[in-house]
Order: sequence, then C-alpha cells, then structure tokens
Amino acid sequence: MDSSKDVSGVYQTLGGHRATSVSQRRGELSSRNKAGPRSVTAGGDQTGISTGEFGALSAGDSEDPYFVFLRERADRLFYRRLYPGNAGDSLIQFATERILQDLGIRTTVDPREADVILIPGGNPTMWPKIGPQAWRTLSARYPRAELVVGPAGFRNGDSDWADVVNDAGSTVTGLFARDPDSFHVLNTAGLRNGISYALSHDPVLHLRHSEWIAAHRRAGTEDHDLLAFRDDHEANSLGRRAWRMIRAVRPSGLRSALIRYIGARARAQKAKYARDELGAGSVVPVLQQDISSSRFEVFIETVRASRTVHTDRLHVMLTAVLLGKKVFAYPTSHAKLEGVLAHSLAGWTDVTFVEM
Repeated sequence: MDSSKDVSGVYQTLGGHRATSVSQRRGELSSRNKAGPRSVTAGGDQTGISTGEFGALSAGDSEDPYFVFLRERADRLFYRRLYPGNAGDSLIQFATERILQDLGIRTTVDPREADVILIPGGNPTMWPKIGPQAWRTLSARYPRAELVVGPAGFRNGDSDWADVVNDAGSTVTGLFARDPDSFHVLNTAGLRNGISYALSHDPVLHLRHSEWIAAHRRAGTEDHDLLAFRDDHEANSLGRRAWRMIRAVRPSGLRSALIRYIGARARAQKAKYARDELGAGSVVPVLQQDISSSRFEVFIETVRASRTVHTDRLHVMLTAVLLGKKVFAYPTSHAKLEGVLAHSLAGWTDVTFVEM
C-alpha cells in the first residue's frame, strides 16, 4: 500500500486553496514600489496571502502537512541526507534532526539501511549538483528507499528538477514548499501520481518552543545593530520580468558583470535605508556583514548579540525572529522572505518588510 496516496487528501485540503490564492496574488506579492522603500509590518494578512488554518506555528503542529507526512512514516528508518551550504542551511539541518527526534523517528547514518532518505530543505532546485542531480543519483543507488524533500524553495529555470522527479526511475514521494510561490511552482509542475506535495513551514520554525532557543534568548544582548545583506546573485530586488530578461542573456562576462552591478546597487540601497532607519544617534555600533558565510555557532551568536536586524537573508530573519529581535526584512530576486513572513510569521512576530 502506498501511504503517500493514503494521505493525499490531507495535502490537497491543506494546500489546495493556497494555490488559488497564490496565483491571484503573485504579482501583488512580488511587486516593488518604484516610488521608494515602503515598510509593511507583520501582524496580519499584509500581502494578500491568508495565513489560513496554520496561524502561529507550534512545534510539531499536527496540522502541518509535513508533520502529517512524517508521522505516516514514523515506523520507518530515516536517513537525513546533508548537503553543503551556508549557516542557514546548517540551521535547517539542525532543526530537521530535532524534528525527527521529537517525532520519535528512528534514524541511521547508513543510507543503505534507510526506508526514507530525507533531504532537509533549503533551495535545492537552484543548485543542480545538490538538488536534481543528487536526487537522480540517490534514486539509482538506493531504489528501495523513498526520497523526500523537506520544506524548501522551488523555482523554475535553474535546473531540470521536475523532469528528474517525474522520471520513471525516480523514488521521490514527497516535496514540500516553505513559501507560497514555491507551492505554486509545485502545483503547476505536472508532478506524477504518487508524489505528495504541500505548502508547509520552514523546518527552523520547529525550534520556536525548544529549550535550545530559550537558552539563546536568555543569553541575548544588544551589542550592535546588524545589517546582513546578500552579496550573491539573489541580492537584487528587480521584478520577475526584468530578472528573467537578464538571465536570458547567454552566460558570459557581460551577464556576470551586470548581475554584480545590479546586486551591488541593491545592497547599497538596502544599507542606506537601514542606516536611515537607525538614525545618526544610534546607541550601539552598526555591524554590516553577510553573516551567512560564518560558522554556524558564530552566525547564531552574532544574531543573538543584535539589538535590531536588517536582512534579506531568510534564515537570518528566522533566527532573529526566534530570538525575539526587532527585524526589518528586505526583498531579493525571489519572493521568499515576504512569502514566509505572510504564511508563517504574521500575527506573532516583530517583523517589518521593506518593499524596495
């Protein structure tokens, strides 16, 4: 019996209405105010996407389809497939380990023994080597194990991930989106029968009520105001149409230079807004650093020591939220921060989204 089919009704019920909402609001969610930055504070349905039946996330929320899916497999042996990345990816992997422990799911360090190979999440479709290429290899090497991708970002145009998932030899049985745009991509990808997919919450939010987070909150200080902005190809906050036009240019030195130039301008604009918001009379030093490239422990401690946090890094935002910091979130080339803010954080966090 295929248990992914047994609970497919749950996924369609929990996720289906969001597809309509997302498709109606995609332009609204990703729009940029050309007149200048505009702040929108979390606390309700500010972007037009309903927080729906989830509301404020509780650790192990029984309504989260990702947890429903995992519980359906609680008697199986899991292998947590790690992947290279930055400190935010380390946090996702750490949180996923806690999720499995809290659900009482047995794990192994040997994928040959596993019934389920779980990829914690992240942004796998943007990076073919750790995304679809790895999925193809895992399916071929461990054909008896289910392959599941935890709440992640899904995008079109960066890889052939949908072809890999739909291939006859694929063992993928579950794909979970962490933001509404990613769920729209899954919902329109023509996934084959037998694959469960749904809109869930980023795994890091499972740590919200953990003693680990509570200890870091107790140790928190206000040593600096943190400006943590990206310095990669996602830094720009252009609309999707402009970004698609740039990416349509054949890979070359010109395209790379154009992306760097646009990204640098976007970072400068964000940093200026942040410093203007803080004002000349800020009582603590300003630390401007893309801390996602730091070691995991340094990443956590740097956020923990912040008074306020200005960032376009999703997991800097989430870490700061969990540590009770005042957060200003900024757009990137994808609508992931505002999507997660509307879907998972609205109503219980102190986050202001700055539209550029």
